[in-house]
Amino acid sequence: MVELALQATMKQSLTALAWIDSLVFYVKSVYYIKYISEAQLRSRTNEGAIRLVDGENNSSNVYSGRLEIYHQNAWGSICEDSFGYSDAKVACRQLGYDGFSYYGTKYGPGTGPIWLNNLKCNGHEYSVSSCSHNGWAVHNCAHRKDIGIDCRKRRIDILYNGTWGTVCRDDFDFNDANVICRQLGYPLAYATFNVIGRLTGQFWLDNIRCTGLESSVAICPHNGWGNHNCQSYQDTGVSCYDPIEGQLHLIGSNKNANRRLEIYHNGIWGSICDDHFGISDALVACRQLGYTSVVSYGNSSSQGFGQVWLHDVDCTGSEPFIANCVHAGWGTSYCSHSEDVGLACYNETQAERMVQVRLVGVNDRKSTGRVEILYNGTWGGICGDFITLTEANVICRQLGFPYAVSYDSQFKNYTDQIWLSGVRCTGQESTIVACRHGGWGNTDCGQHVTTVTCYDATEGQLRLADSSSYTSGRLEIYHNNIWGTVCGIFFTIVDANVACRQLGFYLGAQDYSGAYFRPGKGQIWINNVNCAGYESYLTECSHSGWGVHNCNHWNDVGLFCRDVTNVPARLVGGNGYSCGRLEIQYNNTWGTVCRHGFTMASANVICKQLGFSAGAFRFYRGSYYGPGNSTIWLDNVNCNGQENNLATCLHSYWGKTSCFNNDDVGIICNS
Repeated sequence: MVELALQATMKQSLTALAWIDSLVFYVKSVYYIKYISEAQLRSRTNEGAIRLVDGENNSSNVYSGRLEIYHQNAWGSICEDSFGYSDAKVACRQLGYDGFSYYGTKYGPGTGPIWLNNLKCNGHEYSVSSCSHNGWAVHNCAHRKDIGIDCRKRRIDILYNGTWGTVCRDDFDFNDANVICRQLGYPLAYATFNVIGRLTGQFWLDNIRCTGLESSVAICPHNGWGNHNCQSYQDTGVSCYDPIEGQLHLIGSNKNANRRLEIYHNGIWGSICDDHFGISDALVACRQLGYTSVVSYGNSSSQGFGQVWLHDVDCTGSEPFIANCVHAGWGTSYCSHSEDVGLACYNETQAERMVQVRLVGVNDRKSTGRVEILYNGTWGGICGDFITLTEANVICRQLGFPYAVSYDSQFKNYTDQIWLSGVRCTGQESTIVACRHGGWGNTDCGQHVTTVTCYDATEGQLRLADSSSYTSGRLEIYHNNIWGTVCGIFFTIVDANVACRQLGFYLGAQDYSGAYFRPGKGQIWINNVNCAGYESYLTECSHSGWGVHNCNHWNDVGLFCRDVTNVPARLVGGNGYSCGRLEIQYNNTWGTVCRHGFTMASANVICKQLGFSAGAFRFYRGSYYGPGNSTIWLDNVNCNGQENNLATCLHSYWGKTSCFNNDDVGIICNS
């Protein structure tokens, strides 16, 4: 088989730089054409063969177009749902190319069957048909969503002193590529590569050393124009990122951290607020990005700038794109960039996707036992050395329990298979195999294997859901083996106190109806709860009856429960003794108290707590003693005056406030 490489130029509008002689960029497309025998051509219509149709090609060059796949003796299209970088990479590789520059729907609708939807390649497959998908012809797509790809890769050419020349590969990295892509009008680069095929011509630049922040590659340090020691096979190419509406990317170089999640809308990249962002939202985002599962999610490891596009994202987990999820609207966020959400995603192998977990051998209790994993057809354990409650929680959630009660280890038999050791989870993974570990079967385990006891709910049990804090969340109750929510109509602080005590906290700091922690799903169990306040369990309070209500999930109760009864206090910025700005210490950090709802009764509690038996002389709302420069711990403090410590007064949850430091409370005690 003869293989030729042909080079074609794509003319693009060029940007002149006034301060240097006509230095402009354009990108040349390099593609490969293979002369094959008639028998080989016929073989391409075997089951699973793919082709490109209606692209920017001529009769001999087929490098772009609508992607079609051959199945059951018919060509059909592939739906764009979930189609991403890894899928395009596999398709182009199957066609004989080693990269791509575009995927999307610009090549128009096809006809006939739509064969595949929700394609999920990990990037290592050699054919599209070997990637996971919904099943042949299983879809809810129309032909307007037919996916197309362009398998050309682009070489960098520079016009200098009237002559076009190339860039040498030496020391070329993503900082250099990002500068070039931005100069061409793209936001960033997603790949760099060697381009083979040019036999003659000028090398203009070698050993480029950009920081990544330059506006032009000419500003970057390099060896000098035309100074190089390169050969023709060292031409550099880049693939620039050309985003489409609703596309996602992760910002940050540390793939083990929560990299900032950004979404493309109206031609602008913007971040997503972490308010109410949960595991279902993270799963949708990771799948859209081409991954199979979530390692962790939460506050981003870096702050963005500019637009915050989305907040209050609420995915069911089945959506193909994050933009399809319910949210508060584009650009309506009240969040700052300190609340940008971040993600760490993970690609499971095919074998890992088949992994099952079970608990074996302790008193026939399904929630307690030795942890075993089914991998490659064999059950084996997890080494018990260094396992913590974090890993136990991931195991229990994978088994369908909310969390782990305890973990332990037991002596292993000499013949036991140990599949994993050195397991380290963040606690937010959906499966134990998504956690970092030492590799399958690569174990130097000691004498112990892991056992766990998972939380197995009992009738009338309560839990708090959809919150990053264990002391707050949507209130749910267990009945008839099903978790359901509590309707907030007529739900009061008295009812909240009973619920929080049942959950093991001191009292309810506040209760919220109106789905403050996002609406639940499924059953709404009780409505019109009416507690006297002395009950030990919420089920002892009167209510309308199990499942009897006229509520929807937007009425679900949310709770903030208090977990402390005693906090140190001090007065700062006055005389250092009897007057000053009120500060309290929580979680080993000093912070202030907001003026909202603060009364003389609350001031009296503080002064008596500080040893002034006569209580307070007066208090000030609004940084009379100067604003603090740290956390505002409490808002809406409401004491009755009989409390011994400010922590036992009613208040909003710790750190949950809409205040600024110019709202800090100041107090003068009677000395």
